[in-house]
Amino acid sequence: MLRKPVVFLAILATTGCKGSLLGFGATPADAARHAGESFESHALRFDDVVRDTKFSDARVKLSRYALTPSRIFNDSSVWNHMSERDSSRELTLAGGYDQVRGGYTFRAHTNPEVPNELADARHSMRLALHADGAYSWDTSVDHAIGTMPAATAGRALAVLFASAEGQTPRNLHGESVQAYAHSARALGRLFVMDSARSTPLGDGSSVTSIAVTWRSEKIRPAMPNFAAYVAKYIEPSIYRITLSDRGGKTYFSVRGDKGQMLVRWRSRGGMLLPLEGGSGAMPDTLRLRLDFNTKYKLFRVGFSEMFADFVIQRGEHSVGWMMHFKQEPKWHLPLFTETLIRSPLRRPFQGRGSELYLALRDDAGPQTLLVRRTHTEVKESAILRWMGSLGATAMSDFQGRAEAEENRFLNEGFGALREDAHAVLGITPTRTP
Repeated sequence: MLRKPVVFLAILATTGCKGSLLGFGATPADAARHAGESFESHALRFDDVVRDTKFSDARVKLSRYALTPSRIFNDSSVWNHMSERDSSRELTLAGGYDQVRGGYTFRAHTNPEVPNELADARHSMRLALHADGAYSWDTSVDHAIGTMPAATAGRALAVLFASAEGQTPRNLHGESVQAYAHSARALGRLFVMDSARSTPLGDGSSVTSIAVTWRSEKIRPAMPNFAAYVAKYIEPSIYRITLSDRGGKTYFSVRGDKGQMLVRWRSRGGMLLPLEGGSGAMPDTLRLRLDFNTKYKLFRVGFSEMFADFVIQRGEHSVGWMMHFKQEPKWHLPLFTETLIRSPLRRPFQGRGSELYLALRDDAGPQTLLVRRTHTEVKESAILRWMGSLGATAMSDFQGRAEAEENRFLNEGFGALREDAHAVLGITPTRTP
């Protein structure tokens, strides 16, 4: 499905123009190399993607039965590891750019190596059966993004925030479109940046606001299936993401309402400050809140007040975000589901809870790895079968032509970002592979 976080980070990368890129390295040459490799790794990842037969077939079943895993637990066509000792199943994959074919390839692999070439990846999806009949899902993804030290990536985000600041009101929209001409054309086929402004305050801080509208009709002539998917599933969505401290002060906010998205933060010297005012720097332990609902046929479905502990982790060779969900949200489901037992909806938030970990690590080999780890548990029931059918329908609409067109859009978007990064920093690019 549409990689909203990926596109969102691409939008942020263009905000603040040249200054937002200098955080990628100690010198313009270092910054150009690191930023170029990072954008290139993502461009390659979405370049004419193919999957071998085992993974292609397994992927359909995994998406269809994610919430009813008993249907695939003993299906040997899905897994390449089946252990009776600990009642677990695992599918492991290797991904990489095939220079002979000229595209990205995923293959089922029983023992994938640590990625050591740009854009290489390894994936693991593990399913385990517990004594009480519940199942746990654990996924692991490592993606090689170049040679940028992990600590540099942490500083780059602070530089991005600082680059948007100013002593006078700034029209960041005009600056970014001028500096990132290729990216504006490539990404602008799907959404329009309505405004991007930085407003200075009396205490030396600045409030930055970015307003974006998703416009599926703009990309319909070139990518009709992708446009139809965005119009059906993305544009009708209403969502809210906030990062706050324990006292309730908000440091970062994203609001989406039927195709329109507004991102806001306040910073001084690259350090995030409360949007409500005050000088307290953002702590490393925060509270993440998610609200989401979207249209499905004649009704809307979703949740509100999904909270997670959000911890920023910094180490010598890694920077990361750990999100731990242990509180069941308020579910918004059609009236007819009231007759179904709701207790299984609490299972993902009980005990260990559900986890999402995102990080950069530079200590596993020659390549810095973009790391993603997830954990959740499910208890099968009628209501989960119904919710699973919604997800299966959405995935069925996505897989095939819509996904191929989305891959092409992302490939071209990240390729344009790479070109602009080198142009902004005055470095002549050389293709990495």
